[in-house]
Amino acid sequence: MNLSAALTCPLCERPLDELLGETVCGVCVARLRGLLWGIPDEVSQERRVVEVRGARGDVVVRRRAVDGEVVVPGLASSLEAAARGELRFGDVGPVSRSADARLPLVPSAVFARDELVRVLAEQARAIAEVRAHPRPRRDLCALAEWLLGQLGWLAFNDDGPRRVQVLTEAVVMARAVIEHPHDDRAYRGRCAAVVDGEECTAPLYAKPTAPTATCRRCGAEHDVSTQRDRLLAEARERRVTATQAALALQGMGVPVMPSTVRSWVHRGALVAQGSARSTTGSRTPVYRLGDVEQLARRRAQDLARHAARFAGSRDA
Repeated sequence: MNLSAALTCPLCERPLDELLGETVCGVCVARLRGLLWGIPDEVSQERRVVEVRGARGDVVVRRRAVDGEVVVPGLASSLEAAARGELRFGDVGPVSRSADARLPLVPSAVFARDELVRVLAEQARAIAEVRAHPRPRRDLCALAEWLLGQLGWLAFNDDGPRRVQVLTEAVVMARAVIEHPHDDRAYRGRCAAVVDGEECTAPLYAKPTAPTATCRRCGAEHDVSTQRDRLLAEARERRVTATQAALALQGMGVPVMPSTVRSWVHRGALVAQGSARSTTGSRTPVYRLGDVEQLARRRAQDLARHAARFAGSRDA
């Protein structure tokens, strides 16, 4: 009697080894392991230009080497770069102009980063409680490293299939933001439609002038103006650095320099709402974006009034 064929993996229906007590097959675990490995950066000295291909092979994230070394950007740093509007991507052509274009995905990258941290931290907390292990830091790279050490346990745990599936889907969805093909569509928030009792969280994209956005996953149609208002409301509550605030407000049609934001802090008009760790490891003050927007709009109005008075005095 072949006991190994008695059970199948609930995620892919491959046979499990019942004698060993497998609950998830090695293929599904290996896939999650590869996804978690891809979260931190990888340092290489073999190439001076990094090209990270997307799922279809026609998209590449490019990073130039610094000091002779190449840092192959992991998912964590790529999401951070995309959230700051600094990530470039395009096809692999030697003179591709799209490789120099900004990713129009700042809001989706912020959401994907925060959602991935939330899911990984939630799963790590649950596993740590069951195994009486200390929790990892709430940091993508730290969470990925910690979870990699739990995969062997998950493969033989009754709750393993569900946790492997949740973790895999979370990383895949975050990667989809970075590997999005370049076109002129804009991010319009996430779906949030309820399908078969479950909320769809797929990202929405639409042409800049399109009045609606259709979810590619569930087919739900959303009003773009409503989605935009929701995005702006969510964005105003976010804590951002002076540079991130300037980038975000530029997209909202309120241009302001990071130095201007810092001058408001110096004058006491803007108060920091905590701090965040930068890519260099230092702590950087963060501010509520809505507060910065209010000051920026007030400044724009003052400048407009001043310009009108100046024009009037010249005409007189």
